[in-house]
Amino acid sequence: MKDILKSSTYVGLTEALLIIVTIIKNKFIAIHIGPEGFGAVNLLASFFSIATVFSTTWLTTGLVKYISEYNSDDNKKYLAEIYNFALVFTFAISFIIVVLIFIFSDYVRNNFLSPEILYNYFFLYNISFIATSLNSTFSSALQGFIIIKKAVYLRVVNAIISLVLVIALILLYDTLGYFISILISAFVSVILYKLELDKLIKMRVSVPNLKSPANKKLFKYGGVSIFTGFLNFICQYAQRLIIISYANLSTLGLYSAVNSLVTYIGLANKGATYYYLPKMSQTLPLAERNALLNDFIKFSLYSTFPFVIISILFGQEFLLVLYSKKFVSVSGVFGYFVFAQYLIVLLTCFQSILIGQAYLKPLIFTSLVTQLLWILLPYLLYKRIGLTSLAIGFILSSTFEIVFSAIYLKIKIGLITSRKNIVIFISSVIISLATIKMIYLSFGIKMMILIIISLFAFYSLPREDRIKIKGIVLRNKYNFSKV
Repeated sequence: MKDILKSSTYVGLTEALLIIVTIIKNKFIAIHIGPEGFGAVNLLASFFSIATVFSTTWLTTGLVKYISEYNSDDNKKYLAEIYNFALVFTFAISFIIVVLIFIFSDYVRNNFLSPEILYNYFFLYNISFIATSLNSTFSSALQGFIIIKKAVYLRVVNAIISLVLVIALILLYDTLGYFISILISAFVSVILYKLELDKLIKMRVSVPNLKSPANKKLFKYGGVSIFTGFLNFICQYAQRLIIISYANLSTLGLYSAVNSLVTYIGLANKGATYYYLPKMSQTLPLAERNALLNDFIKFSLYSTFPFVIISILFGQEFLLVLYSKKFVSVSGVFGYFVFAQYLIVLLTCFQSILIGQAYLKPLIFTSLVTQLLWILLPYLLYKRIGLTSLAIGFILSSTFEIVFSAIYLKIKIGLITSRKNIVIFISSVIISLATIKMIYLSFGIKMMILIIISLFAFYSLPREDRIKIKGIVLRNKYNFSKV
């Protein structure tokens, strides 16, 4: 638990700082380019995310796993081989994709995007794709080494550079300036990441050795990743096309804003995962792995649930303050997306083990079921309940994955989720769903409800956990290694 808390603290504080930076940036963007601009960016991002599957996403998870594994074994030869393999393939494939998209630009814009997206936006986003792909590979390599302080430092620097560029260039060139800032900040990030990783891995870029055992493992792992990743982004893209077909680009912009905002709910969990995923990729005794799983579940529940309740109750206020009045219209469905994100956060507790131990068949199966629900429910229900249909798809798919993964890991390697964690999880689900019905109450009443729920949740915890929390909050003397 100590290492989980340490990772969460560093990354969490960084994420908090990045939230402030993002709030400033999103507020500025919302005022100057509005929902239409958000929609254009989101549609382009969704389309190029599909291309990212081929250029880098298929490598990144395996890169984290094997860098962590070979680094813990001090195998510098295999470290250099897989890092070189990932860099060369990422650059070569992303370059080819950019060239092909330029050749067929008219066809792509007319059939896969929207006529409302100007060619200048398309051109700049396409060029930035190479740098964006490389940054993803660099970031994964750094995570594999579990060098938390340096990773968060680079993120902060990149975020500040991006903010300065966004403000300056939007003031100069309006919406076009935003796309110029994306291009420049992406290539600046490449330089910063490359300089840092050169200190950790001594190598010269060369033609990858495809016969290397390390590269074969990475390539095999990537085969499954490219399938599940491509399926995932196809479904996300299809969701956006469903919104466009039933509504318009502005509605897509509202959906994008909601998706962007709810990701902050898993702030602490995201920081802890930076340590948890590479650790679960290493060889561990069953008892240690089981203890780590339950510590991570407990941490995710305790650190995420308060933000879920706050976000649901005050979603309307958040949308108004963080964006603008134009975005408040989506507040009625905001709570469902918050709850869906809560389930996604808890899903990482189990999914990280499946990924780290390379249990590929269950990953493929759950991915197929998930993507089917993501598309089928919006397609059938969007006319009746609008954006809520997408949230329901996320909720049902995440619930299925949590239950299936927990059962599979128990049968496969004997991992058991503690009864205490299960009770806390079920209680949090009931309270969250009940809170969604209270979003239109007055601010004062919602504050009273928040206090009541907080006290109820706190005193529902086992006595030993209450003592630990009191020790952290009141005395700050609790030894985290004993949690």
